[in-house]
Amino acid sequence: QRMQAFACLLTAGGISYIWTSEGWLYLAVILELYSRRVIGWMLSNRMRRGLVIRALNMAVAMRQSPKGCIQYDGIFGGRVK
Repeated sequence: QRMQAFACLLTAGGISYIWTSEGWLYLAVILELYSRRVIGWMLSNRMRRGLVIRALNMAVAMRQSPKGCIQYDGIFGGRVK
């Protein structure tokens, strides 16, 4: 059970782009690795820092991370508190 408690803190993220009839959309996704559940996502017509920040904020709200938890994701370019 301790492993499950630790494992649910592990996340991964990425950005992809999707062609639509109105042009390109960018999708930022945050996954909880243990459950393989999407816990944060955001779509935008521009790939800007705010796209990732909004996806991370959604993930933090969904997961209710412990106080002082630090998220690091090489795909998004660094450390996010």
